[in-house]
Amino acid sequence: IDPCGPQGPGHLCPNTGPLDDNPVYFINTICGDGFGDALALTVNCFDRSARDMVNAPVFVNAAMRWDAYDGPLRGNAIDLRRVLTHEFGHVLGLAHPDEQGQSVIAIMNSRIGNLDRPQLDDINGVRSLYSAGNPGPPPEAGGCHLAGDRRAPAAWATLIGGLALLALR
Repeated sequence: IDPCGPQGPGHLCPNTGPLDDNPVYFINTICGDGFGDALALTVNCFDRSARDMVNAPVFVNAAMRWDAYDGPLRGNAIDLRRVLTHEFGHVLGLAHPDEQGQSVIAIMNSRIGNLDRPQLDDINGVRSLYSAGNPGPPPEAGGCHLAGDRRAPAAWATLIGGLALLALR
Protein backbone atom coordinates (compact mmCIF):
# COMPACT_ATOMS: atom_id res chain seq x y z
CA ILE A 1 0.00 0.00 0.00
CA ASP A 2 1.46 3.36 -1.02
CA PRO A 3 1.37 5.75 1.94
CA CYS A 4 2.06 8.77 -0.23
CA GLY A 5 -0.76 11.02 -1.28
CA PRO A 6 -2.73 14.11 -0.39
CA GLN A 7 -5.27 14.41 2.37
CA GLY A 8 -8.57 12.95 1.20
CA PRO A 9 -10.52 9.68 1.17
CA GLY A 10 -8.48 7.10 3.07
CA HIS A 11 -5.84 9.70 4.03
CA LEU A 12 -6.74 11.81 7.07
CA CYS A 13 -3.25 13.32 6.79
CA PRO A 14 -1.00 13.66 3.75
CA ASN A 15 1.63 10.97 3.22
CA THR A 16 0.54 8.63 5.99
CA GLY A 17 -1.43 5.99 4.11
CA PRO A 18 -4.74 4.38 5.03
CA LEU A 19 -6.27 4.84 8.47
CA ASP A 20 -5.09 2.39 11.15
CA ASP A 21 -2.11 1.38 8.97
CA ASN A 22 1.29 1.61 10.68
CA PRO A 23 3.79 -0.01 8.31
CA VAL A 24 7.57 0.26 8.25
CA TYR A 25 8.94 1.14 4.81
CA PHE A 26 12.55 0.66 3.74
CA ILE A 27 12.56 3.26 1.02
CA ASN A 28 14.85 5.75 -0.72
CA THR A 29 12.60 8.81 -0.34
CA ILE A 30 9.81 9.97 1.93
CA CYS A 31 7.05 10.43 -0.64
CA GLY A 32 9.49 12.03 -3.07
CA ASP A 33 11.48 14.01 -0.51
CA GLY A 34 15.01 12.93 0.40
CA PHE A 35 16.07 11.87 3.88
CA GLY A 36 18.89 14.41 4.09
CA ASP A 37 21.01 13.16 6.99
CA ALA A 38 18.04 11.43 8.68
CA LEU A 39 18.16 7.71 9.32
CA ALA A 40 14.39 7.32 9.59
CA LEU A 41 11.23 9.37 9.97
CA THR A 42 7.86 8.62 11.54
CA VAL A 43 4.90 10.56 10.16
CA ASN A 44 2.22 10.73 12.88
CA CYS A 45 -1.34 11.46 11.80
CA PHE A 46 -3.44 12.72 14.68
CA ASP A 47 -7.21 13.33 14.57
CA ARG A 48 -7.47 16.32 16.90
CA SER A 49 -11.27 16.20 17.12
CA ALA A 50 -11.23 12.58 18.34
CA ARG A 51 -7.91 12.99 20.22
CA ASP A 52 -6.72 9.84 18.50
CA MET A 53 -3.60 8.90 16.56
CA VAL A 54 -4.96 7.21 13.45
CA ASN A 55 -1.74 6.04 11.84
CA ALA A 56 2.00 6.51 11.93
CA PRO A 57 4.07 4.95 9.16
CA VAL A 58 7.83 4.70 9.69
CA PHE A 59 10.08 5.50 6.73
CA VAL A 60 13.56 3.94 7.04
CA ASN A 61 16.37 5.22 4.84
CA ALA A 62 17.17 2.26 2.55
CA ALA A 63 20.41 3.90 1.42
CA MET A 64 22.02 3.32 4.83
CA ARG A 65 24.19 0.29 5.64
CA TRP A 66 22.19 -1.32 8.45
CA ASP A 67 23.40 -3.74 11.12
CA ALA A 68 21.96 -5.04 14.42
CA TYR A 69 23.92 -5.33 17.66
CA ASP A 70 23.94 -4.54 21.39
CA GLY A 71 26.05 -1.93 23.10
CA PRO A 72 27.79 1.23 21.92
CA LEU A 73 27.83 2.40 18.34
CA ARG A 74 30.35 0.53 16.20
CA GLY A 75 32.11 2.74 13.69
CA ASN A 76 29.97 3.21 10.59
CA ALA A 77 27.59 0.32 11.39
CA ILE A 78 24.11 1.70 12.08
CA ASP A 79 22.05 -0.41 14.47
CA LEU A 80 18.60 -0.94 12.98
CA ARG A 81 17.16 -2.12 16.30
CA ARG A 82 18.00 1.09 18.19
CA VAL A 83 16.72 3.25 15.30
CA LEU A 84 13.43 1.31 15.07
CA THR A 85 13.03 1.37 18.88
CA HIS A 86 13.36 5.16 18.68
CA GLU A 87 10.92 5.43 15.76
CA PHE A 88 8.37 3.17 17.49
CA GLY A 89 8.55 5.65 20.38
CA HIS A 90 7.32 8.26 17.87
CA VAL A 91 4.57 5.85 16.76
CA LEU A 92 3.48 5.75 20.41
CA GLY A 93 3.45 9.56 20.49
CA LEU A 94 6.80 10.38 22.11
CA ALA A 95 8.80 13.40 20.95
CA HIS A 96 12.50 14.26 21.25
CA PRO A 97 12.92 15.42 24.87
CA ASP A 98 16.16 17.26 24.08
CA GLU A 99 14.28 19.38 21.54
CA GLN A 100 11.69 20.20 24.22
CA GLY A 101 14.33 21.73 26.52
CA GLN A 102 14.91 18.61 28.62
CA SER A 103 18.33 17.21 29.45
CA VAL A 104 17.59 13.53 30.03
CA ILE A 105 19.04 10.14 29.23
CA ALA A 106 16.58 8.80 26.64
CA ILE A 107 16.61 6.76 23.45
CA MET A 108 14.06 9.33 22.23
CA ASN A 109 16.63 12.15 22.15
CA SER A 110 17.01 13.53 18.62
CA ARG A 111 20.56 12.24 18.12
CA ILE A 112 21.02 8.48 17.97
CA GLY A 113 23.94 7.49 20.16
CA ASN A 114 25.21 4.68 22.35
CA LEU A 115 21.86 4.04 24.03
CA ASP A 116 20.44 0.86 22.58
CA ARG A 117 17.36 0.39 24.76
CA PRO A 118 14.53 2.54 26.13
CA GLN A 119 15.46 4.45 29.28
CA LEU A 120 13.40 5.48 32.32
CA ASP A 121 12.43 8.80 30.69
CA ASP A 122 11.14 6.94 27.61
CA ILE A 123 9.16 4.51 29.76
CA ASN A 124 7.69 7.29 31.89
CA GLY A 125 6.74 9.17 28.72
CA VAL A 126 4.73 6.21 27.42
CA ARG A 127 3.11 5.75 30.82
CA SER A 128 2.13 9.42 30.98
CA LEU A 129 0.62 9.32 27.49
CA TYR A 130 -1.43 6.17 27.98
CA SER A 131 -2.30 6.08 31.68
CA ALA A 132 -5.40 8.23 31.07
CA GLY A 133 -6.47 6.88 27.66
CA ASN A 134 -5.57 8.27 24.25
CA PRO A 135 -2.53 10.54 24.01
CA GLY A 136 -2.72 14.21 23.15
CA PRO A 137 -1.36 15.52 19.86
CA PRO A 138 2.33 14.68 19.41
CA PRO A 139 4.77 17.48 18.65
CA GLU A 140 6.02 17.64 15.08
CA ALA A 141 8.65 14.94 14.61
CA GLY A 142 11.77 15.53 12.59
CA GLY A 143 14.27 13.07 11.25
CA CYS A 144 16.55 11.24 13.66
CA HIS A 145 20.32 11.49 13.31
CA LEU A 146 23.57 9.89 14.45
CA ALA A 147 25.60 11.31 17.32
CA GLY A 148 27.99 10.09 20.00
CA ASP A 149 26.33 9.44 23.37
CA ARG A 150 28.37 7.27 25.73
CA ARG A 151 25.63 6.25 28.22
CA ALA A 152 23.79 2.91 27.74
CA PRO A 153 22.13 1.43 30.86
CA ALA A 154 19.69 -1.42 30.07
CA ALA A 155 15.93 -0.85 30.43
CA TRP A 156 14.44 -2.99 27.64
CA ALA A 157 12.74 -5.46 30.00
CA THR A 158 11.31 -2.58 32.04
CA LEU A 159 9.72 -1.04 28.92
CA ILE A 160 8.18 -4.36 27.87
CA GLY A 161 6.87 -4.91 31.38
CA GLY A 162 5.54 -1.35 31.54
CA LEU A 163 3.80 -1.69 28.19
CA ALA A 164 2.32 -5.02 29.25
CA LEU A 165 0.95 -3.41 32.44
CA LEU A 166 -0.53 -0.55 30.41
CA ALA A 167 -2.15 -3.03 28.03
CA LEU A 168 -3.83 -4.79 30.96
CA ARG A 169 -5.46 -1.57 32.19
